Amino acid sequence: MIQLRPTQSIDLDFVRQAERDPENRPFILQWTLAEHEAALQDPDMSHQIIEQASSQDPVGYTILRGLANAHRSLELKRLVVTQKGQGYGQQALRRIQQQVFEQYKAHRLWLDVKEFNKRAYDLYRKVGFVEEGRLRDCWRTELGFETVVVMSMLEDEYRQQLLQ
Repeated sequence: MIQLRPTQSIDLDFVRQAERDPENRPFILQWTLAEHEAALQDPDMSHQIIEQASSQDPVGYTILRGLANAHRSLELKRLVVTQKGQGYGQQALRRIQQQVFEQYKAHRLWLDVKEFNKRAYDLYRKVGFVEEGRLRDCWRTELGFETVVVMSMLEDEYRQQLLQ
């Protein structure tokens, strides 16, 4: 089991290490320390640590953006898990969905995922996200231009999922 808690400044070494990890780096646009610090102060963003509930050891982090969005559309900007294959990503997504639709009263939760990140794409589909489209060659990275897939979940879809 995992829990989410607000990221503190002292957590930012872990956060930056997690996104630079060779297993994560190809899938995540790298942020500077200043960008993470700004996110901690931004009332439109929620920057959280994913930790094991029993030990409180960090196993990842997440960033939501759009808390003040008048259209009630929040973006899952980032989900990074450091310990793969243990179900932490799926558990974190379920907690995020619950938070977004129940606490923040959002109508829509959306994200984009790099086209070649099959593991993440499959996980998002598994927890109910629907593919909306692709933004071809929209990001220029050290690997060249990359395409992202836009996915979303609506509040009604989340509620329906709870009934199953």
